[in-house]
Amino acid sequence: MTETPFKEITLNNLQRQFGYTNISDLLIKKSEIWDKRFGNLKDRLVRDIIDVNTCVPSALDNFWGRLYKITRTYVDNLGKTLVLTDDEFREMIKFKQFGSRWNGAIQSMNTFLNDIFKDRGNCYMIDKQDMTVEIFVFEFPLSDVELFLFKEKDILPRPAAVGVDIFEQGKGKWFGFADYATTVYNPTTTGFGDYSGENNGKFAQYTDNI
Repeated sequence: MTETPFKEITLNNLQRQFGYTNISDLLIKKSEIWDKRFGNLKDRLVRDIIDVNTCVPSALDNFWGRLYKITRTYVDNLGKTLVLTDDEFREMIKFKQFGSRWNGAIQSMNTFLNDIFKDRGNCYMIDKQDMTVEIFVFEFPLSDVELFLFKEKDILPRPAAVGVDIFEQGKGKWFGFADYATTVYNPTTTGFGDYSGENNGKFAQYTDNI
């Protein structure tokens, strides 16, 4: 839908109300400045405030931060003050956004995870199916800030009373995982063969604690 420029709106109102008196020149000049400086206000509102991917830093703090009652400044367990960058704060807000509307489905969670981390590698959640723990698998290293937010500030979406385990590839006891889209929710075999052709990988269930 095309927005009506300020100048056109002003001209229509002036014709009805002021009959193009001296004040009309002032108002027309003012409307021209608004159109030049601000452009389409609706698009600017979305870009600078509503869209968390493009909003200005002040909107991150004064709109989104206040909306979700979060801040970009924290003190870690060692007493060190952490100040999140704009990108780190955007990531935190996105987790809060998704968590507020998540329906608990694994597929939607994994779609969200692979979207937010699409430039860094695969990641997905495994549900143990016993309402105890959700397992988040990251096939790339997490930053210290991310680990702090995930472990200490509890920003990973989860059902109430369900815990969270975090696994980073290369830091656990598993050789690897299949793509999240092919995950099956029943016992399966994971592992790799050696030079003799024998499968020396261990038998595991997705309910195992990694």
